[in-house]
Amino acid sequence: MLAHLGRRAQLLGCLTLALLASTATPPVTSPGSAADAPPIAADAAPESEGPGPALLTPRSARTNALTCYGILDDAERPPVLLIPGTAVTASENWAPTYLPVLLDRGHGVCTIDLPDYATRDVQANSEFVATAIRTMTARAMRKLSIAGHSQGAFLAHVALRTWPDLSAHVEDVIGLAGVYDHGSERLADRCELRCTPVLHQLATGSRYLSHISKRWLPTGPSYTNIGTLGDLTVTPQPAANEQPGATSILVQDVCPGRTLPISEHAMIAGDSAALALTLDALDHDGTASLSRVDPAVCETGEYPEFNSVQYLAVTALTGLRAGTSSEAEPTLYCRSRPTCRYPRLRGFLTRNPRYTIARTQVTIRIRVQLPGRIKIVLGRRIIKRTVQPGPVTLRIRRPAKRAQLVVKTRPRHYTAWAAEDTRWVRARAS
Repeated sequence: MLAHLGRRAQLLGCLTLALLASTATPPVTSPGSAADAPPIAADAAPESEGPGPALLTPRSARTNALTCYGILDDAERPPVLLIPGTAVTASENWAPTYLPVLLDRGHGVCTIDLPDYATRDVQANSEFVATAIRTMTARAMRKLSIAGHSQGAFLAHVALRTWPDLSAHVEDVIGLAGVYDHGSERLADRCELRCTPVLHQLATGSRYLSHISKRWLPTGPSYTNIGTLGDLTVTPQPAANEQPGATSILVQDVCPGRTLPISEHAMIAGDSAALALTLDALDHDGTASLSRVDPAVCETGEYPEFNSVQYLAVTALTGLRAGTSSEAEPTLYCRSRPTCRYPRLRGFLTRNPRYTIARTQVTIRIRVQLPGRIKIVLGRRIIKRTVQPGPVTLRIRRPAKRAQLVVKTRPRHYTAWAAEDTRWVRARAS
């Protein structure tokens, strides 16, 4: 790596300064991302797309943010969704790195641009990821895999934990230098006064992390977190790379003593060992495995397809895209709070209830969409059940007098009951 000095070294130095500046720049308004969207009130005009919480960002912005390459529905290998990090576009993050590699291997690939360069709010950014997963699986008619860099790695975890039904469509989730539930202590230090809103959320101890960490990763996908000991943005390592339910691997586990060029957090996207782990996870069931990685990857620092000049020249602009800085993190959406009591905003647990009213009992047949609890109230009678997605049949004794029947629910991770359906039951015939 030392052979690439001169202009290369200057670019690396610029990148380091830009990455540090991006956490502490004065207010700057982005000149316009391809997927730019206006600020959204947290509980306004929700839109439902499948089970789980309603989406609050405009659907047109979410669908237009997705760009796909190659063949999705009949490719030899499964499709891959690439999610960029903070303050870069999808093309800037992936065109000089993984995009050409995956296309050459026969994967259909989609990338997603996040609003205002992903500098505003993790909660809004995750909606773009959720829509991308639904759109890609509808086109490909098969499971997909996800690779994310930095915030992009975390967004995949957030989307699957917020909309658990998405896990049925995902094979692998692979993170490069990701921020996970531990957050970053370095960002916490940088954000003590002001920083980009999203960085407040990704800093160790944030309100958002305290809530999302109570939700475990859904089963089904395999989760591989790839990090590096020299990451000075997401710290401390290796603890920050660990996540319950995921396998944490460092490039130094593959290549002991490995050091990347300046700013290992960014340069992991061009590292040959990190790429080998990514491809291993894509090619095999389960997470990446050290035993399957060829030690020869340690003989070179970068893989041939990595365009370092293009990558560094663009990512050096990240400090100019910090967005409007703030003293605090964005307000939690209703769906992010365990006390949320609005079914539409936290997700309807049930759908299509059907009632059979017999002389002595009422039978309720419901399709359950989300794991959680159901409470049926009929007059003074109450029954409760813990339920999983699928058909559920409940029976309750019919009262002698006319009474209101209420179907109350509490999805997993929420503490408040909310009524999803009500009706009156006539008095029992004598």
